[in-house]
Amino acid sequence: TTYEPKNAKWFRFLEREEDILELYKKADVIVAHAGAGTLLTALSFGKPIVVVPRLKKFGEHVDDQQLELAEALENMNKAIAVYDIEKLEDAIKKAKLLLKYRPIQRNKKLILFLKSTLRRLEK
Repeated sequence: TTYEPKNAKWFRFLEREEDILELYKKADVIVAHAGAGTLLTALSFGKPIVVVPRLKKFGEHVDDQQLELAEALENMNKAIAVYDIEKLEDAIKKAKLLLKYRPIQRNKKLILFLKSTLRRLEK
């Protein structure tokens, strides 16, 4: 995109994974798309997560599989899902107020769901 945020530190791309992980570590709230790998990493930091699924109707993805992940995490109270980008600011405020630090716990249902989604994506 050519959009450049005015109220946030931003970058176009980070090449080193260590740099990305350092940003996760420093974040108060993690705002991410609903890719399985991104969400697994975000969950491992135990911080509040606001998830904005990438959607087919906007040409952001080939299908709407990210909706499933966003909904599943929201139903498990592991993230706040945003389906209307106009509500992103409110979701971030809610994450700061309502979600407390929770270290990742082994959740077999979530792990199986994410693994099956990753397998589908590999095909």
